[in-house]
Amino acid sequence: MPLLQPGQEDHPDFSAHPDYQLIFHTLLATGQGREQVTAMLADLWRANRNALQVDQQPQAPQPPPPQQEPAEQHEPQQPDQAQPPNPQPHQQPRPDPEEHPEIHPRDIHQGPAPPPFPDRAPHAPINLPPIPGNNPDPLIADIAGKRVPQLPPIDLDAESLTMSLQHPTSYAIEKFRKFEYVPLWYFTEQGCQATDKEKVSNEDLWDVTRTSDNRLALCTAASNRPSPNALNDEQLTWEQFMDANHLLCRWLIPAGWPLDYAKIISSFFWQIENHEDKSIPEGKDTLLVYQARVRKAWHDELKAGHFFNLAKLSEKKMNSFRKEVDVKHNAILRKAVSFPFLQHLSPTNC
Repeated sequence: MPLLQPGQEDHPDFSAHPDYQLIFHTLLATGQGREQVTAMLADLWRANRNALQVDQQPQAPQPPPPQQEPAEQHEPQQPDQAQPPNPQPHQQPRPDPEEHPEIHPRDIHQGPAPPPFPDRAPHAPINLPPIPGNNPDPLIADIAGKRVPQLPPIDLDAESLTMSLQHPTSYAIEKFRKFEYVPLWYFTEQGCQATDKEKVSNEDLWDVTRTSDNRLALCTAASNRPSPNALNDEQLTWEQFMDANHLLCRWLIPAGWPLDYAKIISSFFWQIENHEDKSIPEGKDTLLVYQARVRKAWHDELKAGHFFNLAKLSEKKMNSFRKEVDVKHNAILRKAVSFPFLQHLSPTNC
């Protein structure tokens, strides 16, 4: 935008003009130079002046409204010839444009001029205030509430619930917080040691997942991918089962499980640990199979909206699992006994 030379100024002083003073100082406050602001307002002033001259056409004067006749007719009074009648306000003589060149014919017919800024004039830059916290719009209030994390109330006597706990993988914790089934291997010592390894290998990877309300969301790969080294509950040793279920029960409350559900799960594992079949052959294998399958079924039915008492052990299911374990154990024994006999009958020994 070319700047006006001092000798070419055909505009008023905007810094003192009543119509331009506010916007002049506002633009200066935004960091623009005085000459640039003057040039901008000069172009605006000329555009406004030209728009007023071109856009608006002179209109014919409106005839004066007819005077209503009074209800009672009076004889017209003869005006005093010595004094000329006073002109009515709408009958004042119009100034002659030739005698007053500064008066435009439009001013005679249209009355006061429109404001100096037309509708298409640019507005001065302003800084919008932030959205207040108590915004009446429920949509904005809902979005703002989701972005701001909610903090629990302060309790100066509270102690940490998870600082001394071993930490399973992010995948296990996320599923556990959603009340989903998590294999006990993730709560074993081997599963907790895999946390740091998987965090290093997947810390820069992101996955797309689907939320409970059927929306897509981004999450870290460590919290969305199961460990390739995870074992089924039936494959755990009795010592691994003992360590894992103790750690799982300590994670129930920190993970957000209701207290009543936490008591049911703890009672279930306590009964498995102290069941009378623990002292008989293959009894521990039977108990491992029972807790693995029944706990998995319990989580599946919870997800479907049905609840059954996990802490109430089913003797019928326990007998069924005993037979299954006995059949598997006997098959292993037969294979172990028949293998030396077949070696003895091989062609190399004949």
